[in-house]
Amino acid sequence: MKYSSGIRLINVIIFALLTAGFVFLAVWFGFLITPFLWIGKGSPIDLPDISFGLAAMLGCFGLAGALIAGKGLLTSIFSMLRENDDEPVVKSFGCYIGIGYLVAAFLLLNAMWLYRLTSSNLGDDDIGFVVTVYVIALIVVLLATNVPMVRLFGDESQFNKVMQVLSYSLCSVSAAIGIVFGVAYLVTKTSSDPFYGQTTVSLEIGVPAIIGLVACLLCLVAYLGYVKADKNKTVVKRNGILFEGALVLSGASILVTSVFENIYQGASRPSAVSLVAKTIGMSNVNYLDFCITGYILGGAIVLAGILFMFSTLFPKKRVVSEL
Repeated sequence: MKYSSGIRLINVIIFALLTAGFVFLAVWFGFLITPFLWIGKGSPIDLPDISFGLAAMLGCFGLAGALIAGKGLLTSIFSMLRENDDEPVVKSFGCYIGIGYLVAAFLLLNAMWLYRLTSSNLGDDDIGFVVTVYVIALIVVLLATNVPMVRLFGDESQFNKVMQVLSYSLCSVSAAIGIVFGVAYLVTKTSSDPFYGQTTVSLEIGVPAIIGLVACLLCLVAYLGYVKADKNKTVVKRNGILFEGALVLSGASILVTSVFENIYQGASRPSAVSLVAKTIGMSNVNYLDFCITGYILGGAIVLAGILFMFSTLFPKKRVVSEL
């Protein structure tokens, strides 16, 4: 037994605190604020003066974190029940890495695409400072995440354990997007106001929900495949294709959201719909940079996913030279 009972207990306590914090964030922003923000009524709490995009982002971040931390809590509890088995402890450490990548993704999106949500959207137009803070924090988080991952899984030849962490993390993020946007879609559809039945509202929040749920399903199948491959000490291309397909869908979701933002808002439209504006019907004066950065980031993720998929399908053959 490599890991003592003290480490196992500390894991349980930390993951319990993390899970509670993420659950609070998910429930507060994802289910008490986001679904009712556009309608302006029906929420059991007083609605804050923030944009739909900011509330949805925090709700998705909280729910994704709760799914990862919850898995870490379960594996930590299981590790205490099996004190002679170190495997559950290693899996719980993998959940720390998963949370690290979740935070990194959150910072990346805010640094390159969603920076308006926590700057000009809240009355602060110092975009350069906000982006700089996000970039510095992103670098720190990536270093703090990648170094432990290399130490934990660096000697693995098949990379199945690493891909378990990545696939479950992306699965959690995709599920969070699908659930938060899906609940908001259902709530707006039940409103008596005919405006919320318009195609614009359905596309803005309905399409990201569908893409998120499909990506979640692909990642879940990939994760289970990596678990099986790890037990058999094999490499299965199908798992990589599924994960990379979900990555392509994630980038496509950003592209689609940017397209809808570009089409369904503007000062000349009396019923503008913008995820960045504070209320529905209000034009987002900064929509152009939101769309352009979304095209760039979403396109880059789609391209990366396609390149990874091509590399998985057609791996380079190792050239061995004989002396």
